[in-house]
Amino acid sequence: MAAVPPVEPAVPLERGPVPRGQALLLAVGLLVAAIAWFVWFHAWWLNSDGSSYLSIGFSFIKGHGFKLPDGSALSLWDRPAYPTLLTAPWLLHESLRVSIWMSRLPLILAAPIVAAATLRFTRSLTAAAFAGLAAIAQPWTLLAGGSNFVPDGLTAVALLGGVLCASIAVTSSRGRRWWLVGAVLSVLLASATKETGVLGFLLVGIVLWVGFARPRRWMVWVVLAGSIVAIVAMLVVTVGEPSSGVGSLPSEFAHRLGDEAFAGSSFVLVASVLVLALLAWALPRCTEPLPLAGLVLIAPGLALGLYASGSGLGLRNAAPLPYGACLLLGAFLGAWLTRGGSRLRVAVAVAGSVVLIVAFVGGSGARADRSSDVAARSWDSPATRAATAYLQKHAGNDRIGCTLQFCSFYWLHADGNLNVALLPQYSARLGPTSLGKLDYTERAGFRGADQGSPPCSGRALVVTMSDERFGTIFECPLLDAIRRQQTRYLVVSGWGGTDTFDAGRLIPYLEANRAFERVWSSAPGDWPRVIAVYKVVGDPRPLSAASSYFSDSAYQALRGDRSRSGATLLDGACYSQAIRALLAQPPGATRATGGGGANPPRCATTLH
Repeated sequence: MAAVPPVEPAVPLERGPVPRGQALLLAVGLLVAAIAWFVWFHAWWLNSDGSSYLSIGFSFIKGHGFKLPDGSALSLWDRPAYPTLLTAPWLLHESLRVSIWMSRLPLILAAPIVAAATLRFTRSLTAAAFAGLAAIAQPWTLLAGGSNFVPDGLTAVALLGGVLCASIAVTSSRGRRWWLVGAVLSVLLASATKETGVLGFLLVGIVLWVGFARPRRWMVWVVLAGSIVAIVAMLVVTVGEPSSGVGSLPSEFAHRLGDEAFAGSSFVLVASVLVLALLAWALPRCTEPLPLAGLVLIAPGLALGLYASGSGLGLRNAAPLPYGACLLLGAFLGAWLTRGGSRLRVAVAVAGSVVLIVAFVGGSGARADRSSDVAARSWDSPATRAATAYLQKHAGNDRIGCTLQFCSFYWLHADGNLNVALLPQYSARLGPTSLGKLDYTERAGFRGADQGSPPCSGRALVVTMSDERFGTIFECPLLDAIRRQQTRYLVVSGWGGTDTFDAGRLIPYLEANRAFERVWSSAPGDWPRVIAVYKVVGDPRPLSAASSYFSDSAYQALRGDRSRSGATLLDGACYSQAIRALLAQPPGATRATGGGGANPPRCATTLH
């Protein structure tokens, strides 16, 4: 009789309830690891949104309420939670560095939250540790608030808390009421942070429905898939149709995932394959609490990522997605590291988890900002501080009209002691290929785009385009706003590129218009930042022969538009050469004689 092969012994990694001391030690370890993560990837920069959020929070702690830099009120539904988080420490000490750590705080807390939920549902310290480490390492920790000031990290963690509180509520007989209260409070926090936070009510509703109604698996699949479609449809209706078309959203998302979240790193392929494998494992288990929680977070993250990819918005909007993947990782490990698991089974599970975390670390390393990146991108720079110092010394209480770039930073750095207002810069969504057919329905605001159409148009002085929209400065609204607001100083600024609201191409027009006198400008070495301050010295009137200046991206998008004949293409090296040459000359030296028009730079191209 043949010998019976020995049965491979099971590997009981965790048994029964985990001692509180071990659980606490794990939580502390993850907190230390999360803090060390941001000490390692320490570079950060002040972006446009962040400058405005800081301005709002600064106004609040000074006792003026939630006010924008121009004095207009910010209502509750315009989400005050993130500005409050950023500037709460300013009651004791005003510091941008402190604020960036406040932006990172929710991302730091995400790791122990993910680990605690995994531990509660799996009773596995190993599974909880891996899930928590994955929550630290995934690239969205840098993309969604770790490297700059954006509210997506706080929103995602609040949604995570709401879903997990609801998951615990449906599986607990004791304290259920308080877990439900926690779920509601978490969703309210998410809603007070960003518009997409209201999706938390849908997510919590799905968890409660599955937990109490106990539907069949196919019904849960339908609801999860339907939620993705519904969220994308809602965004199309409320925000606008993606410029690339709904059908191309999956391919756009795959491209942006590799290009933006993983910054071109090949680690995106490894991470994507492993997350898809976790999805395939979790779908048949969608009625179990922890897999359901992961799937419920992945669904809106995927929907937001799809829409953002096709509309030019940042992929940071998809921040709930990686936290859902981390919960699935914890659920998978908890199921495989059981007393019935063989050594091979355990080795495969642990090895796959290690590979996923390594892929996350590699993607984050590629994604991380470096010191050179920060120096080129941050709104807090020698040039912006010097412009603020000039305005503080000379403007007093006079009205200051600013173009969008850097405007909120001037106000913030001056401790709110500048009387600033945005000059009208209008934007239109991509789609039409003719300047006359563009639908200008949004005006540049301190925190994005305020709804509004130009009261008049006239000549388009500047036309730019980024991946999200066209941007245009019209002569008539510009001069009308200066008269109506009794503006005394104009601050024109830009990045020297193709950004939608780059206003540097307005400088040739102001140099030619005798109503404006340049009184200060940034140094030529500050390029690509460019800042010029003009004093209003006469009644602003239209110029008879001023040119329209196009960026190359706008020129390419409107190539078939015959109406732009006679306009000027000013981009790249010519843009840099032309603007720096203008600002290097004495004020008024470049004004055309006789007709009062502006002579285009010699290197620029006249469009035909």
